[in-house]
Amino acid sequence: MRGWLQPVARGLARTGVSPDVLTWAGLVLTAIGAVEISHGRFTIGALWAIGGSLLDALDGPVARERGKETRFGAF
Repeated sequence: MRGWLQPVARGLARTGVSPDVLTWAGLVLTAIGAVEISHGRFTIGALWAIGGSLLDALDGPVARERGKETRFGAF
């Protein structure tokens, strides 16, 4: 998966997107997915959750690309 994430992370880093924005956006999308799933809309809920997970997977590589790695971020 790293081979796919790195070019995307590099592109996002060039645009100036903050890793924190990706983290928070991933959390929001995952929460939307949880609400959808709790209402019985499993497919759309899963899609929201997958989107949020992808953003969460990108925040670390973007932080490394931008030189903004922190111990807190590693947690």
